Amino acid sequence: VAKVSPDDGAIADSAVLAALDDAMILKPDIINMSLAKYAGMSSEAGSVYEGVLKALTDAGITVNACAGNEIRPLCG
Repeated sequence: VAKVSPDDGAIADSAVLAALDDAMILKPDIINMSLAKYAGMSSEAGSVYEGVLKALTDAGITVNACAGNEIRPLCG
């Protein structure tokens, strides 16, 4: 298990990419990621993600990524 999100929910591309890099060493069967609407996978980092995700797939690691989840506060 790797947690890359701080308590405020902001996920830096560098943290996600570092966790994915670690996965190349740990060799899990599957990676499940759930990223909030405003976190991770910025368009500027898109080509970097593309290469990393291809390398993971080529290594036989299935990557499931749910992006675009909007963080909504609980209503009281």
